[in-house]
Amino acid sequence: MSSKTRIIVLHMKEIIYTAVFLALAVVLAILLVVVLAVILAVVLIVLLVVVLILVVHDVPPVQLRCVE
Repeated sequence: MSSKTRIIVLHMKEIIYTAVFLALAVVLAILLVVVLAVILAVVLIVLLVVVLILVVHDVPPVQLRCVE
């Protein structure tokens, strides 16, 4: 086996490793976006439930007053 073939094989391994790591990075980014979207959805649902509970129980809105 010539040295040129060995260099090509090593470069091919590097390309494969780079492709694998890029694929893992893309999967990680997608998972991060999905997790953040789920967290945002949960927070919005909790806020909606709190607002609905306040409306059902006729809790008056907070009135802001200037303190002198």
